[in-house]
Amino acid sequence: MSADHLVLRVIMLGLRGFPNVQGGVEVHAEHLCPHLKELGCDVEVIVRSSYMPPDRGDEWHGVRYHRVWCPKTSGLETIVHSFLGVLVAAWQRPDVLHIQAIGPALMAPLARLLGLHVVVTHHGPDYEREKWGRLARMALRAGEAWGMRFSDGRIVISQTIRKLVRDKYGLNSDLIPNGVTLPDVPKSTSVLEKLGLTPGRYVLMVGRLVPEKRHTDLIQAFADARLTGWKLVFVGASEHPDAYTEMLAARAGATAGVIMAGFQCGPRIAGAIRPRGHFRFAILARRFADRAAGSSELRFAGGGQ
Repeated sequence: MSADHLVLRVIMLGLRGFPNVQGGVEVHAEHLCPHLKELGCDVEVIVRSSYMPPDRGDEWHGVRYHRVWCPKTSGLETIVHSFLGVLVAAWQRPDVLHIQAIGPALMAPLARLLGLHVVVTHHGPDYEREKWGRLARMALRAGEAWGMRFSDGRIVISQTIRKLVRDKYGLNSDLIPNGVTLPDVPKSTSVLEKLGLTPGRYVLMVGRLVPEKRHTDLIQAFADARLTGWKLVFVGASEHPDAYTEMLAARAGATAGVIMAGFQCGPRIAGAIRPRGHFRFAILARRFADRAAGSSELRFAGGGQ
């Protein structure tokens, strides 16, 4: 057998693209795929053409892109792209089709029917997110069930999800927690200057603009705290602007000191994180504004300095 036949061919499906595309799964794959390449795998990622135009090139760190069209509509984007992506994978015949997340995993039965070896990574029960309607939640629950039951292999990123899969479906899974690659943090404060921020005098929240992040609770807490000279900065965006993002923009505009910085990546986000006063990251945040007696310190539930 030739050396070429010993190389494991992996096609990844279920993400918009990378690098510097917003989304947890996108960041996960951005770091995972080059490592698989370094281990000797042949890696190709089926990306969404609307997020990865041709001017971004055909590969990155040895990982190839295969662009597939899909409608840029919240309710159809994932399902249409996943369906078309499985057909592409069936034509390409990889050793492994690695599906990311339970939405795209709705296509796991089709992939198996077409003779593909399927691995699904369960990143979390997306059907619990507030942004989805009843039909979308049903599709996500089906995606979870079909992805777990019809895949050849199952990966989970936490003990909580591992227990969920075992309790609901009686199936074992491989636990591979997400890792963290520490970025090179620039010493320059130019990013802060562009946003009108003072080092150590702002609260930073990084994440997609969706209801379960509780941005409005944070705005109210910040307003109640009345911290002179401090600002609250939201870094993140929404791929599909809706009533929540419109309401959030209005609340931010009406509250002194709140800045909507939009999606940031690479050195810009690293430059914003390092000199912050507080970093806010917890989901399902509750109001935390609490002025210590005789102090101007904010106390956070789930944040850190």
